[in-house]
Amino acid sequence: MTLAVPDDFPHPPFGGSLSGMQLKFSLTRGPDGRFHEPGSLPEERAEDFLRCCEVVDWAVGFLREKALKPKYAALTTEQMLEKFRVNLANDFEMPESYRSWILARLTDRLGQR
Repeated sequence: MTLAVPDDFPHPPFGGSLSGMQLKFSLTRGPDGRFHEPGSLPEERAEDFLRCCEVVDWAVGFLREKALKPKYAALTTEQMLEKFRVNLANDFEMPESYRSWILARLTDRLGQR
């Protein structure tokens, strides 16, 4: 059984195509024998979703711990999230749509909406 991924979780970006006389798409063969875009199988999406949820859970604790330190006490939650956004882009290799989803969940969990 596959984990139910929420509708607001982004789909991975399309892998691309190659030029030439005929357009060639980047596809993979799924366990059912059909061709799919890489990362679009339910199992792959569930894995990506769980990985992003782990980042959110870790980041909530990390940011709350940082907020208690004198160096960061003067920063607002929005400023902390902006700093985290920059670090997320530098330290985690993932599509921008996943980073945006993570930041939206962090904003919700930290009580900014």
